[in-house]
Amino acid sequence: MFSFDQESHTYTLDGAILPSVTTLLKECGIISTAFYTDAGATNGSRRHLVTELLDRGNLDWSTVADEDIPYLEAWIKAKEDLNIEIEEIEKPMHHSIYGYAGMVDRLCTIGEENWVVDIKTGAKAKWNELQMILYGMMVSNFYGVGFPKMAIFNLKKNGRYEFSEVTYAQKNVAIAAVMIQKYKESK
Repeated sequence: MFSFDQESHTYTLDGAILPSVTTLLKECGIISTAFYTDAGATNGSRRHLVTELLDRGNLDWSTVADEDIPYLEAWIKAKEDLNIEIEEIEKPMHHSIYGYAGMVDRLCTIGEENWVVDIKTGAKAKWNELQMILYGMMVSNFYGVGFPKMAIFNLKKNGRYEFSEVTYAQKNVAIAAVMIQKYKESK
């Protein structure tokens, strides 16, 4: 049985802990935390939460910090511009073959197509592409469907957004990252 513990941010399958997408990319050396700050992480988490609350219909605008409003406005504009229909929000899932797990920000339809969407409020990073590929592979495996389209929405402090479609061109690199992480954890 697959489960996710919110408090410890731990994914398990039949009692075995599964690495998250972010963890495996860190452990195989693809993600560097050299530029991370506690303040940046706190801001990103808070902005991510308000977009989630908005999409769930539970956002109390009076609780939104002034500096977070432009990011919310950017997400609202993106959803309107592209006619995004949200299907799932913050969906934990796992890949049964490669043995990793993750929390997909949004599963949605844009037009008639299924998309995996990740929302970012910080600087772009090269590893974001591999993260998305692993999410796309995971969604395909979890639901037993073809590979969905993938996009990253970078929400900006000026109330605008940048839409970046991600392809599976680097799929072999993403799989290699999974295999490196598995090798490193083996005894």
